[in-house]
Amino acid sequence: MKIIIILLLLASASANAASLKGGYWACVSDDLFEQITTAGSKKDTRAIEYLLKNGCIVAKAGIKVTVLDRDWGTAKVRAYVGDTAFVLWTNTENIRR
Repeated sequence: MKIIIILLLLASASANAASLKGGYWACVSDDLFEQITTAGSKKDTRAIEYLLKNGCIVAKAGIKVTVLDRDWGTAKVRAYVGDTAFVLWTNTENIRR
């Protein structure tokens, strides 16, 4: 019985180990992520440039994350950079497990 519990714990821990693929937008709020996604679909470069200077980034590959929530193509993650962590919203396609 103890072995089964340990195996389940190990499986759930490895299921949470994730990183960003990179090259996708990530923002400090769900609202900003929605705005940059809309701007991208409309090819509104002025809005994209503004948002990239005000709360959004193009994520780099390899940043370790914990997935906090997922919803219809959007993921809320905690991204770890050194000793600091940031909560970001990004595309679910940006998550590498």
